[in-house]
Amino acid sequence: MSSEVRSIRGKRTSLGGVVLKIVVSVALLGIVGYQASGNAIAGELLQQPKRWEWLAAGFICVSIGYTLSFIRWWILVIGAGLPLRLGAAIRWSLMSQPFQLISFGVAGGDLLRIYLLCREHPQQKSHGAATVLLDRGIGLLTMFAAVAVIGFLIQWPVLAAADSGRTAALVQVWRLAVGLMVATGVGGLVLFAMASTAWPGRIAAMLPSHRLRTVSANLLRLLPVYRRQPMVLFVAVLLSAANVACLSAGVYCVAQSLTTETPGLSDHLLITPLSLIAGAAPLPGGLGSQELVMSWMYAAFSTEQRSTDYGILVAAGYRGLTLVLVGIGWLLYASSGRQHGPAADRDWEL
Repeated sequence: MSSEVRSIRGKRTSLGGVVLKIVVSVALLGIVGYQASGNAIAGELLQQPKRWEWLAAGFICVSIGYTLSFIRWWILVIGAGLPLRLGAAIRWSLMSQPFQLISFGVAGGDLLRIYLLCREHPQQKSHGAATVLLDRGIGLLTMFAAVAVIGFLIQWPVLAAADSGRTAALVQVWRLAVGLMVATGVGGLVLFAMASTAWPGRIAAMLPSHRLRTVSANLLRLLPVYRRQPMVLFVAVLLSAANVACLSAGVYCVAQSLTTETPGLSDHLLITPLSLIAGAAPLPGGLGSQELVMSWMYAAFSTEQRSTDYGILVAAGYRGLTLVLVGIGWLLYASSGRQHGPAADRDWEL
């Protein structure tokens, strides 16, 4: 088979994947819209006066949360031995936000950060790409960790009394998160113990996909680097935990702007991470999946004393706050077309 034919088939497969993701995203948004149209509680809350001070507080929490995630990546970059100003890291991270909507899932924004960092350090491309992937992995694992920990504090019988089916499904998700964190903890300790041996590379070579082998090899090259300075990973995990707390508080504030009949702040440390994990799906910005899961989660936290089946409004409010940050990122990206390289970050030196 000629290279031209393989190239054409590859493009067709890629185009088919793009079309499929768009169709799935539109279908999920359609489901969310249909649920919202038949939700009497959401309709009533939509017509009631809003508490805008809570919405403003939510924007502050979300902005702080995103900023902490940008700093987390910068810490990992510096720890990998790649010089980078904090201001440049924040600027690049803001610039990447629009690509999470116009591209597919979080990958679009990650690819831009990889490109910019590799352009800055062309001799260390593997380390640069690995820091972005590690940053994303730490963020997702911290969200699962929040679900695993908070699940022990949830009063499951109270929720089951209102809807046993939803509660049973949610308990299974919580148990899955606990199992994932235990496996990740054990696996991480084993990898760090073998960081100076050839075993991590051998394990990566056994993976079935060439792409997985390449990604794993890049990440494993950083193991000896971070093993010599474990505080880098410790600080990154702390920043990630603070990021999850701030984003959860932001969603809680959005809910408070609608009504006082909301799940507690601690409950949102389970609601928000699961919704954001769904938002990391390979769809345009996670559109549809995040809203659908958040709507389902709020319904699951209804009790016999209160109904919180208005998650679609909270999801829309949170999405609106993130779109403001996307707008800021778009302005930065547009302005970067006139300046490139170190000069573009001169006003961002920190």
